Amino acid sequence: GVYDETTTEGYAPLHAIRALGQLENPAAITPLLTLLGMNFAVWDSDYLAEHIPQALGLIGEPAFANIADFIADEGNDVWARIYCHSALEAAVRHRPELRDQALTIAAEQLQKYKHQDKNINASLVSAIVSFDGVEYASLIEEAYANERVDHMVQGDLEDVQIALGLLKKRLTPRHDWSAESPSQQMGKKSGTNNKKKNSLRKGKRSKKKRRKR
Repeated sequence: GVYDETTTEGYAPLHAIRALGQLENPAAITPLLTLLGMNFAVWDSDYLAEHIPQALGLIGEPAFANIADFIADEGNDVWARIYCHSALEAAVRHRPELRDQALTIAAEQLQKYKHQDKNINASLVSAIVSFDGVEYASLIEEAYANERVDHMVQGDLEDVQIALGLLKKRLTPRHDWSAESPSQQMGKKSGTNNKKKNSLRKGKRSKKKRRKR
């Protein structure tokens, strides 16, 4: 594998990935995206899934065109494309002035919601919410109305509207979407996908807490 999680020395590649981001070297963009794609095809490491987007986020605006292309490329692994959205969020946390550019990338990709994976749409919605993208509320509502958003990441439309400040509280009782998860019928692979969704959701919540401090 690319690294060994069981030894201290085995974490060296993660430190190297972080260093590439801190150096903000555009030459690292393509190798990092390639590694992100390989991760889900070969290693399926949560550590790589988290560290690579963070490094891309530190590189910032020079990586945006490549990130947008990677997310849009249906030939890439679905979960690699989903975690790549985190690179946009990391870039905006590092440089808030990049918010409009990152938001545009996420919103333009969400416009393709009818023809892409519901999990991708959910992660795009989550990214837009993290950018306080209230100007795209109607697009999000349209995606939900067409049942093209997985509810396990950001919740249902009312959750999104509350997060964007469009609602003060829920109008309907909260639904337990996990009870209707495909993993109930589809076995181990879907269970793994739900684990990824939970990881994404927890990560986004912890980032929101840090922003409020």
